[in-house]
Amino acid sequence: MKGEAVELVKGLKAEKGRNVFVFGSAELVSALLAAGLVDEYRICLAPVVLDTGNPLFKPGNPRRDMDLLESRPLKTGGLIVRYRVR
Repeated sequence: MKGEAVELVKGLKAEKGRNVFVFGSAELVSALLAAGLVDEYRICLAPVVLDTGNPLFKPGNPRRDMDLLESRPLKTGGLIVRYRVR
């Protein structure tokens, strides 16, 4: 991506039939969420506790209520969850 990410994603979302997927970028997702550009989350929960890292949901972002669309357990003990942002 080149340029301002929020503006770029706004333009992509305006195109008919386009989906935008973000993999593994908590900073980008935080900016898109703050701009109201996140429609759905697909999150893989892994059975590991870390003492450091970059949180997906940043303090200071506006509250967003979500509806659970799907949950799928994995053989590894993880869980895939899918939420729609209201």
